[in-house]
Amino acid sequence: MKFVAFDLDGTLCDTIEDITDSLNRSLAAYSFPTFTVEQVKGMVGKSISYMCQRAMPKGHENDWEKVQKDYFSDYAEHLCDKTLPYPGIRELLKELKDEGYTLAVVTNKPHAHAVKIVRTLFEHNGDIFSAVQGQAAKFLTKPDPESLEFVMGFLGADKGNGVYVGDSDTDILFAKNTGLKSIGVSWGYRDTELLKATGATAIAKTPADIAGLIRELIG
Repeated sequence: MKFVAFDLDGTLCDTIEDITDSLNRSLAAYSFPTFTVEQVKGMVGKSISYMCQRAMPKGHENDWEKVQKDYFSDYAEHLCDKTLPYPGIRELLKELKDEGYTLAVVTNKPHAHAVKIVRTLFEHNGDIFSAVQGQAAKFLTKPDPESLEFVMGFLGADKGNGVYVGDSDTDILFAKNTGLKSIGVSWGYRDTELLKATGATAIAKTPADIAGLIRELIG
């Protein structure tokens, strides 16, 4: 089996506007300062808890949990208001599937949110993916390899024939910690030079580049 796992936010889908809007609504409910899309890009990728803690104003550091609770509920209702797959992603996935690659999504986004986005935005309830795994209480967050190892075990995938595709340094470390090759994408929420410095096996400048890079890396 040739296995390709993808990050979701900033890799498959441009989710940042909906994340920013939900975070800002949750902050505004308590009269806390809000953030621009560019500022929120620097907060995402690790976990909702991390993002909400980063968003707290001085003197309210311990209030992040109530903001997180509100964010979770708000985002569940608005996660596809503006979010779409990046241009070329659907075509890439079909090409890989047609060539016999087993595809999965493994993300730090909460599991319920990840599943809803995939089922809403990808054809046939997202069944092009053999597995979708978001963050769950039983797993440590990326870059700990637990969630990806779980998915690989479930699918029967082996490390020598696997690639992880993501847009952040956390994703590149995630692949390394799992023993997979990695492709960093240049259109996401982190700088390409950071992906290179973290040790990405390859860099994709467009979604169309990914299929060729995967063939080079695992055949």
